[in-house]
Amino acid sequence: MIRPDKRRIAIFVLAAVMMLIVPVLAAQHGTTELHIAKYASDNKTVLNETTVDYLWMEENLPVYGDGRTHYYMEGPVIEDEWDRAHPNETYDAWDPDEDVQGSITRKGDLGAVRGTNVVDLCDLIGGAGADDRIAITCRDGWRKMFPSRYVYDPDPRQGPLVVCWFNGDEVSGEKQGVGYPDTCYTVGMRAIFFADTSGNPWGWHVFGATDMKECWDKKYWNYGAQYPSAVGTSGKWVSEIGIYTQELPPVPVAGFEANATSDLMPLAVGFNDTSTAHPTARTWDFGDGTTSTVRNPAHVYTVPGTYTVSLMVSNVAGTANVTETDYITVLPAVTPRADFTVNATSGEAPFAVQFADTSSGKPTSWSWDFGDGNVSAGRNPVHVYASPGTYAVTLAVKNSMGSDRASSSVTADVPVPAPPIVSFSADVTSGDAPVTVTFADRSLKSPTSWSWDFGDGATSDEQHPVHVYASPGVYTVSLTATNTLGSGTATEPHYIAATENGTVIIFRGTVDLGDGTFSVTAPSGKTYTPNQMTPMGALDAAAKMRNFTYVIGDKKYTESHLLFLDGVNQYLLDKTAGKTWICYHNGKLLDDYAHPSTEAFNGRAVADGDSVVFYYGDFYIYSTGKMEPKGGKVNPDNAIAVINMTIRTGAASAGETSSASSAGAAASSSPAEGAATTPQESAPPLWAALLAVGLVPVLRRS
Repeated sequence: MIRPDKRRIAIFVLAAVMMLIVPVLAAQHGTTELHIAKYASDNKTVLNETTVDYLWMEENLPVYGDGRTHYYMEGPVIEDEWDRAHPNETYDAWDPDEDVQGSITRKGDLGAVRGTNVVDLCDLIGGAGADDRIAITCRDGWRKMFPSRYVYDPDPRQGPLVVCWFNGDEVSGEKQGVGYPDTCYTVGMRAIFFADTSGNPWGWHVFGATDMKECWDKKYWNYGAQYPSAVGTSGKWVSEIGIYTQELPPVPVAGFEANATSDLMPLAVGFNDTSTAHPTARTWDFGDGTTSTVRNPAHVYTVPGTYTVSLMVSNVAGTANVTETDYITVLPAVTPRADFTVNATSGEAPFAVQFADTSSGKPTSWSWDFGDGNVSAGRNPVHVYASPGTYAVTLAVKNSMGSDRASSSVTADVPVPAPPIVSFSADVTSGDAPVTVTFADRSLKSPTSWSWDFGDGATSDEQHPVHVYASPGVYTVSLTATNTLGSGTATEPHYIAATENGTVIIFRGTVDLGDGTFSVTAPSGKTYTPNQMTPMGALDAAAKMRNFTYVIGDKKYTESHLLFLDGVNQYLLDKTAGKTWICYHNGKLLDDYAHPSTEAFNGRAVADGDSVVFYYGDFYIYSTGKMEPKGGKVNPDNAIAVINMTIRTGAASAGETSSASSAGAAASSSPAEGAATTPQESAPPLWAALLAVGLVPVLRRS
């Protein structure tokens, strides 16, 4: 990696000072190094690469930007912002005059940045050809691919693509941080288009939505929800620039290794293909008449002898072979020799012991006698000694050549009196209602009485009860066990799922809602205060009633004020598998990834008697970076889990709703029904940003 020594100490001092004085700003650093790679036509083989850091870029390549001039990329044009700029005019999400200032400053003011042109970075490894593509990849997995002509021959309205490593002035919208990426420029390094000033009435450097539309082919246009969004093509925390070429990769060089090359029969061998240049096809010959086309196959040799192994690999550039003569030696079977170990030889009864077979000679069967009348045929069994005593344990092993035995002893001590240590298990944890579940008490310290709560209103005082869950739902089970010295309790949240035609019914019933807001925090750390009279408010009320947990996603909030449901209990958003939550309000689909609604479940108003249903399932296919409905249409009949709510409002329920909301630290004032939620964030103090800028000369003089 190219890396200078100059200014190391100054940067370190600045970082240390900011960590001491402004810990909040220093909590999240940007990226400081950039991997630049040129890939062959297989999109895998690296033809050339280097790694540089921002210090080297600043000192060795042309610098774009002056640290004083702001650069902008237009965000989504929301309807109310359009109306303020164009009262009584027909809404146009593309903002052709580039004069909807809120859509530019709210999220698109990217600061007074300085950085390095992507062209100069690509040229470090030979540059990009006219037919190549250039991908910007970020630390969080964000990736955007562009034709090389957009980078090497940009339209002035787009301007050069610059990887920015410094910001000299904080912005009024989404905070960028001031300084370098390892001090306070927390979104750096960031990819920004340095547009000219021709497209807007203020003479700003803005890459607008219409600029994007007119400079790029349609397939490269970016959207935030259903809104065009140029700023969505600006990646934070850039970590790699990839040049994807049409050059063929080199012909592979075949090679392999094995995890074992000699042992008694039967010999199981795991082979590992170590060939270079990313072969796309391979053929193994194990030398015993069998073959495989798997990349890393496992093969069992069952006949003594010496075997020659060969591998042939190929890619689009050619074919290669490698042969290892007499590579595998399989020895004849021998009589096994018995031996074993235990994880402990003594303990308080009831005493669980893990036995591990360590016999040599490859036995094929095992017979354990635990000395207390119990036996096992497993290779590595676990056995519980219920009563105090010393027990002689014997293991007998056998294969086709003979058998052997080994013995040892285990002592179960007299238990120390104490209250029960409670645990339990169930023979099944899910099934269509009515589902019969047999519970087993696994408590230690000899409890003498038991109290079960099955979560559906039913109880039992049996040690090992059998219970029937008659209605669909998800149930929390608890057991309290008691002896003469006290009691203990164990609880398993959401332990039993009584399904309906295979679907888990997390909640089905009426929820009481009233005026006001409630508080919810996303994994991003931002807190929102939605209106209770929304589908999201209904979900929150149901969660409080049934004690389930939910997770919201706010990735699209800044662009469109949309919040999404990303998970309930263990049912989480999984884009790769196409699994997600969708919401229906009175039969209307919200939160639809294919056609995002302007009325998300945090904004759409609900009323008395309304139906709100959340469905979880593998409804989508994730391809080309988008969630697309399977078969072109969402089918809730295939849901894995369901939350089905009917809304009830009115004075009679106001007290209950208020009480439930207070647990969520609701805001003191209530927005109108359907109002957008607001993230509760503390902006970094201005003096901290000024301090960072003031320290910049230290870097320049060092």
